[in-house]
Amino acid sequence: MKVRNPFIAVCILMISALTAPWAHAQVVEAAPIVVHEKVPSDRSRFKGEVISATNSSITVRDAGNDRRIRTFSYSPALGDKMKGVMDRGGYQPGDKVDIRYHSRTDQAWNIKGKPSVPR
Repeated sequence: MKVRNPFIAVCILMISALTAPWAHAQVVEAAPIVVHEKVPSDRSRFKGEVISATNSSITVRDAGNDRRIRTFSYSPALGDKMKGVMDRGGYQPGDKVDIRYHSRTDQAWNIKGKPSVPR
């Protein structure tokens, strides 16, 4: 490129020389942003009504969807508790229960709900 006016060429050269340090400061990399993901809980809930309950498992129908039926086995600690409940008559069909279970398995670790009187 040919510049006809030397004054303009000197001005452009001076401006580029003076702004070069600031341009370098804008290129500095920042530290990476660390994002901590929330660890999903291993425990889930299932609310519904009892279809069948035995010493080893309980079958429950979902409260909101009649076609969704799940069977849960008991954890060792809950199994001891359920033996006492079954000796007193156990859960009857139609009883409302809230089952807390491990999400990767069908093993219940807690059952809330009042067993009704055997028929």
